[in-house]
Amino acid sequence: MYWPFPLYGSRRRWPQAELRPASLQERFIAQLIDGLLLGVVCGLLVFLLSRGRLWSVWISPMIPQYLLEALPGHLPQPSAFWWGGFYYPLYLPYGKLIRIAYPAPLLYLLYWCYYGYFTARFGQTPGKIVKGLVVLSARGEPVSRRQAILRGPAYLISLLPLGMGIFWALLKRDGLTFHDALTGTRVFCYR
Repeated sequence: MYWPFPLYGSRRRWPQAELRPASLQERFIAQLIDGLLLGVVCGLLVFLLSRGRLWSVWISPMIPQYLLEALPGHLPQPSAFWWGGFYYPLYLPYGKLIRIAYPAPLLYLLYWCYYGYFTARFGQTPGKIVKGLVVLSARGEPVSRRQAILRGPAYLISLLPLGMGIFWALLKRDGLTFHDALTGTRVFCYR
């Protein structure tokens, strides 16, 4: 497998001739891979913080949203909001009660740290590595820490009106999403 950056943490310089703008489909698949990794970590975190009384199934690749299952008689406490979010009960047709947990500030923070760290350090998250994508500044240079950190809140802004900031890329000739335009970044494919 091609490892796109040196193992010592210094970022690779990307020759412009090797790069092409990443498609929305490639970006979505990379996001799905990252979401699966984060879903496992966040599910374990919910299980540990609830002392085994709650467990979850990850259901969203873009935001920390989970279906929660609770032990009989266990009701989430209001203080659980910080790590588990609000719980909306959902009664299934066969009498089963599950809860949808959304949003959770601790899980959002975990997502933000994950994306911010990998983007600032390497220009790629593990999902982007698998898909052969890299985040660069608009000038084709490695992103700054500031750009990498601001991509998280800008991404949430892109999601707010039903994901229109992401689908905005379909209308733009350059393929930029709204959060790319806000932070001065671009996502390229190097394969």
